[in-house]
Amino acid sequence: MYSWLKRRIYPFVRYCLIGVLVTGVDLSVVFAMKEIFHAPLLWAVLWAFLIANSASFLLNKFWTFKNYTVTLIRQYTKFLIVSVFGLLLTIFLMWLFAEQLHLFRNLTPRYYLICKGLTSVIVMAWNFLSNNIWTFSREARLFPRFNFSRQYPCLLSVVIPAYNEETRIAPTLQEVINYLEDRKISSEILVVDDGSSDRTGEKCRETFGRRENCRVITSAANHGKGFAVKTGIRSAAGEYILFTDADNSTPIAEFDKFLPQLAQNRILIGSRYARPDLVERRQPWYRILISRAANLLIQLFVINGVKDTQCGFKAFHHDIGDILAQLQKIDRFAFDIEFLSLAQLCGVEISEIPVRWLNSTDSRIRPIRDTLRTFTDLVRIKLNIWTGTYAHGVKSINQERERNAVMPHSRMENAAQASSPADKLSALPTRH
Repeated sequence: MYSWLKRRIYPFVRYCLIGVLVTGVDLSVVFAMKEIFHAPLLWAVLWAFLIANSASFLLNKFWTFKNYTVTLIRQYTKFLIVSVFGLLLTIFLMWLFAEQLHLFRNLTPRYYLICKGLTSVIVMAWNFLSNNIWTFSREARLFPRFNFSRQYPCLLSVVIPAYNEETRIAPTLQEVINYLEDRKISSEILVVDDGSSDRTGEKCRETFGRRENCRVITSAANHGKGFAVKTGIRSAAGEYILFTDADNSTPIAEFDKFLPQLAQNRILIGSRYARPDLVERRQPWYRILISRAANLLIQLFVINGVKDTQCGFKAFHHDIGDILAQLQKIDRFAFDIEFLSLAQLCGVEISEIPVRWLNSTDSRIRPIRDTLRTFTDLVRIKLNIWTGTYAHGVKSINQERERNAVMPHSRMENAAQASSPADKLSALPTRH
């Protein structure tokens, strides 16, 4: 019982004590700025807020929550957001309690002081919980049991999700085929047709011709780009997997930069922002603005230190892709964010590589709708982390792998033949 109190109640008591101390700092700074330095009142209030808020942040970080990570700027931004929201909540509750509901008016003429006290308790609890769960949270790491010792029939699987791409898929595929043949990379190409209503699948088959290492996987209905990429990952046979867009926004030749850096416990992602001079055809200004604002939210909520989560040019080891795809819950636009978030939780290194990029004038992205969807998905990802949804998924995957590890050799062999995508590549050559 004592240990439970120590873990749950003591941090809140420390938080309240710091709140009292910081209030004194706030008043002292206002007094000093106004009376000693003769600053205008609004400037005095602003400086007092910043100094008191910074003191509160440092004291709560190192004393209340005992958080010793070095991501100060990211954490302080979160702390400031919580504080500003707390201020807005204070104003709203005072308006509601004192001006609209007239609480405690019958008890005393100074009923507004009781309303302020009630408001302070509510806001204090809000700030404490928000900072405990979000600002200073130490999210539990995930520990999937990766298997990097398995043998694969080829080095690389190129996965291309496609939806109604009949007008531009053929040139992209031809460029990918030429690149892989010129570089003599042992490989396969998988196009995942995500329920297209046009001739996307037919165009792909026409371009592939009789090549045995090229496949089209067709979905009966449209589920979203994330679903298509996950389907491609789960069906791939290569040791490494690269997924890229059907519009060829990042030319396949940029994979030359990836090849020397391929590693088992690393995800390589193309970045448009690491070297802006490599962007040959830019997005409209409003798309760039929305993208940067969205990236700020992404870094605040789920991913730390990645400048460009949305560039559709990513490469990783087969087993990393397989496990992360099994854990993913999002099928549409924010699947990249979930994929990279899970990678960080699993301790996988993420490296951004500057790539050439040409904005497609026929982009299907709708800025307002997709921004709202992305924000909703960010909340879903965070809730999945907090509720242990991903941790439960990792546990299930690990248990399944343990069962397979103790399965008699003949049964494992039969199971692999029944479920592995490699059986579809019976004549897959080791080189083009």
